[in-house]
Amino acid sequence: AVVSTQSTWELEQVVKDPGASITKHLETADLLLQLGSSPAQLWRDIFRIRKEALLGAIKRSEAPRPAAAPQKQQGEPAGKNPFGGEAPATNPFGAPEEKAERPPAATGAIQALHDNFLVYFVMFGKCFRETFVTPADLKNSTLTATQRQQADQQLTGFARSLFDAYFQVAERTLEAPCPVEELAARLQRFNRGLAEPSRLVPRIDIRDKASHIVE
Repeated sequence: AVVSTQSTWELEQVVKDPGASITKHLETADLLLQLGSSPAQLWRDIFRIRKEALLGAIKRSEAPRPAAAPQKQQGEPAGKNPFGGEAPATNPFGAPEEKAERPPAATGAIQALHDNFLVYFVMFGKCFRETFVTPADLKNSTLTATQRQQADQQLTGFARSLFDAYFQVAERTLEAPCPVEELAARLQRFNRGLAEPSRLVPRIDIRDKASHIVE
């Protein structure tokens, strides 16, 4: 089917939209690949948006230090966003099927890291690999073997920078004083949560880094 230049432009805006869901980003990228768009440009746009969102999820998952509650301004309506506009009703990933982040105070920081970061990293990694690295219809894919290898390398680099930040927060959390039973539960949750990311990006040795932290 012939797609107009305007339609292609609209698809490119979806890929660049920070509010689009993970699945929407990658499904749209797949359409653009079929239309002859540069895979390198597509994954650069997608990585930029996802990295910002996932790093933000890591930072928000760390248990905050106790602090005095901020004073409400006189006349300020409940639920108002202090940065302007209405308070956001959805999570920063923008997907209707993606649940809202759980605050670390309610679930513990290790659980929050799992729910807010690891779950979405795995979702993104699987969708990215299905689009750029191991497409289902490989015979009719527009991607060359070299491009698919490059995409895999880019995903590895993307994951490495994210997990550097993840392990910094996880290490501080695991070092925080707590009862022995709670520490055991944290360690179990920490190790279990890294199983799928390790399979998705085996070259960054996630398990080895986790072992060094636990030791």
